[in-house]
Amino acid sequence: MSSESSSPAKSLVTEDWVGQVPKVDTPFETLAYLKRHAPWASVLVNAPEKYIPVLVPYKLPQNTTENTFLREIMPPTVPHHIALYHEGLSSFPSPDQPSTQVVAATAAREFGTIFTLFALTSLSNGYADTAHGGLIGVLFDELLGMCIACEMETFAFTLETKVAYKKRIATPKVVLGRGRIIKEEGRKVWVTAELVDGETGEVHATAESLWLKSREGMARL
Repeated sequence: MSSESSSPAKSLVTEDWVGQVPKVDTPFETLAYLKRHAPWASVLVNAPEKYIPVLVPYKLPQNTTENTFLREIMPPTVPHHIALYHEGLSSFPSPDQPSTQVVAATAAREFGTIFTLFALTSLSNGYADTAHGGLIGVLFDELLGMCIACEMETFAFTLETKVAYKKRIATPKVVLGRGRIIKEEGRKVWVTAELVDGETGEVHATAESLWLKSREGMARL
C-alpha cells in the first residue's frame, strides 16, 4: 500500500446530517434499557452534542428485500442498536491510551469515530452464554459500514474483512463498538473497528477491513 494520503477531508456534519446519514433522537425505550443494563453508556447517550446519534440504515422502512436479515431476523437477537458519531479520535472508555485499532490517520486526513451500542440477548449465543462468532462478523460489518456512510460522499462495498477474536462476549450484554477510517486511496478505503467492554475497555474482538467506493455520487438515506 502506498503511504501517500489524500487531501484534507472536509467535515460532512451539517445541522441535520452526518455524511449520508440523518441525525436522529435516541429512542426513549433504548435510553431506558441502557440506563438499566449499561449505565456506563450514559456518557455517550447523554451528550448528543459530542456523540451525535445517527440513523441505523436498516431501520428505514423498505419496499424491497434489502436488509431483510437485519430488519426482520436480527431484532430478537439485538433488540437495541444505536450509532453515534464523534468528530475526531476517541478511545472511550479508555481515556488515556487510544487502542491500536483506532490510531489516528495521517494528519492530512483526519476522520471521526463511530460508536455503536449493541444489546445482545441470549438468542445471540453460539456456545452457552457466549455470543456467536458469526454474529460478531455481522456487527462489525454494520459498524464498518457506518464509518463509510458518515465520512464518505458515496456508498462503498466490502472487499475483505479480517476479524480477530480476543475474548468471548458473555450474554446478555450491551457491547460497545468503535471504529474509524484510517486511510483512503482512490476508491479504496481502509477501516478498523473493535468490540469492547464499555465499562472496562477490555477488547473482545477487532476488525481490519478494505472497502471499495461506488463510482456513483452521494446518495443520502
